[in-house]
Amino acid sequence: MLDYVARLGSTPGLRNAVLKSHEIDDQNPYKPYRFQVDVEWLERKP
Repeated sequence: MLDYVARLGSTPGLRNAVLKSHEIDDQNPYKPYRFQVDVEWLERKP
């Protein structure tokens, strides 16, 4: 997960990617992983 967030932050046009929250739903037998990432989009200049 942290590698994914780091890649987002190094993607052209994006910066400041931060993992805001994460959790595993233990009540669900499939144990889905939920997460929230904040990232800043850079304005493209012509």
